[in-house]
Amino acid sequence: MSLRTELLTRSLPRVTYEKLVSYLTLLYRVGGRARVMDLVESGVETKGRDVTLFCKRVELIVGDGTGYVTLSQFGRKFIELLQVDQRKAKYYLHRYLYDKLPHYRLFIDVVTELGEATREEIHRVLNDKVKELLPGSWINRNAMTVLMDLARKLDVIEVQGGKVRPRVHALINKLINSMSENVVEHEGYILVRTEDLLAKLQENFNLSEENLAKVLQKTIERSRADGLVTTILAPTSHPLISPEISILKIPRDKLPQFMDLLIQEVITLEKS
Repeated sequence: MSLRTELLTRSLPRVTYEKLVSYLTLLYRVGGRARVMDLVESGVETKGRDVTLFCKRVELIVGDGTGYVTLSQFGRKFIELLQVDQRKAKYYLHRYLYDKLPHYRLFIDVVTELGEATREEIHRVLNDKVKELLPGSWINRNAMTVLMDLARKLDVIEVQGGKVRPRVHALINKLINSMSENVVEHEGYILVRTEDLLAKLQENFNLSEENLAKVLQKTIERSRADGLVTTILAPTSHPLISPEISILKIPRDKLPQFMDLLIQEVITLEKS
């Protein structure tokens, strides 16, 4: 999807992930439609209508010009996912904002490109890219704060010792790129041998092959149930991989989501 430069304003409404969740959750609970003033009085919205402005901009809600707002199909899907699987919900919102909000997309791309940097370094490079797209434009400190909060709460970045590092998003790209020689593309699908994927996990994570194989099998089973992947029976000599899951067939557009689930499981295991 192309970058929506017409929406690339220098600032963003002052929102946080928590405010966004509280606002959309309340709107969902009252039937999906409410008066903005009632949302202000309930405490989920500010007097400046910041959350409403942000949600309208990214089409999580729709305004009707009468002082009421309605939850969009995208906002509803996020809240419904949040009720059953917080990780899936965060992934959904991350991908949604990456497509809908040019500030967020550029920010994520810059963090991924730099690998590790201070907030100030990221802000400088971010504005260099903005000026290339729209001369005379920039992203201010308030917008930078909003982007940092969203990316951090969505588990896309981590901040330690004044340094910002990419988490899942960058690891997905790294793993996908490293697999390029081991995959076959056919009619919109990616075919990859499970043992090749296991080998790439070993190259990138400091965990035993046995533990990584268990995580991989768990993710494959979960992804099959969710329709993200199908498996092809084929002979394999690897002792930790059964012939039933020897080859993975993944829709090209579902590959990032499958890899996200896999890496999240590996990261969880690393921390345990």
